[in-house]
This record gives sequence, structure tokens and C-alpha cells, in this order.
Amino acid sequence: MTNFIAVQLSYGIYIEDVSLILESKPPDMKTTLAALTFLAFTTVACSPAREINVEVVNAQLIKVDTIFRSSDNPKQQLTWRDSDNIEYISIVSMNRAYQLGTIMNMLRPR
Repeated sequence: MTNFIAVQLSYGIYIEDVSLILESKPPDMKTTLAALTFLAFTTVACSPAREINVEVVNAQLIKVDTIFRSSDNPKQQLTWRDSDNIEYISIVSMNRAYQLGTIMNMLRPR
């Protein structure tokens, strides 16, 4: 069994000498306790701190242009417009074809 001496997690959280806690438990509980401790810390450390402030809108493709960002790799610039006349631009590779009037979901800040 691995002894944890000092492990630093995200946001400066430290686990120090977990082996002392694990030595007092039965063998099958040691693994369970270590796994639950790791899962609890990673869940807390990786959870989002803010609410997502975007909304999904439907946008219609209104224009397709070819752009040359580099001389050997042309791209397609797609211009989309939603119901509030806000335009969105996306850049995609040349190997896909898009028809004018196609509707796609876009994310817009609230």
C-alpha cells in the first residue's frame, strides 16, 4: 500500500500523513477510504466556481467565404445570424460543405 506523506492538490489543499488514518481501519476499508478521500477532494477542487452566463440561440448561415490565413491552407469563413440580427463568425476547414440557410446552435452571452 502506498503511504501518502504530503500531497498537494489544487487550490493549495494538502493531505498530510494519510497513512496514520488508514492504519487504524480494516484492510478493505483502507482502499475505500483512500478512494473516497481522493474523489471528494477532486470533486471539490474541479467543480466550477461560477454559473455559466450564456444562452443557446439558433443562428442561420447567411454567407460562406474562402479565406487564406496561410498560403497553403485555405479555410472557410462562415457567417451566421440569429433572430436578433447578431452575427457570428466561425472558421472551418475546406473539406466540409455547408448550405446557405443551415441552422446551428450558437452560444451568446446573457
